[in-house]
Amino acid sequence: MTMMTMMTMMTIIMMMMMMMMMMMMMMMIIDVFSNDIKKVVEYRETFEGWVANNYYPCFSALIFRETLRNYLARLLSKIYIRAFHTNVISQMLCEWIDWILVGNESEVSKFEQIQETTLKRP
Repeated sequence: MTMMTMMTMMTIIMMMMMMMMMMMMMMMIIDVFSNDIKKVVEYRETFEGWVANNYYPCFSALIFRETLRNYLARLLSKIYIRAFHTNVISQMLCEWIDWILVGNESEVSKFEQIQETTLKRP
């Protein structure tokens, strides 16, 4: 075998290995998103169960905020863990979600008020 033939074969082998690695990475990404879709479906079913049991008026803000918060934190921790500081970003997102869903009319958020009310009950 000539040197050129060996170089060509090595190049082809390297390209095949790179393609296999890319396929594995794509499969991992698809797996992450499929797991997240399953969780969203589970959250939706849980939420529909709460609505069916008439718990919705009491805890709608709590359920929606915590579901969205957990989903975003999990999504960030899986996808962007190497690129960003996950805790800082998830905290910023949670504060942003609080500001949108609950508003900032008072110093104590509605979520904290619900927690305090629940803890004070005997």
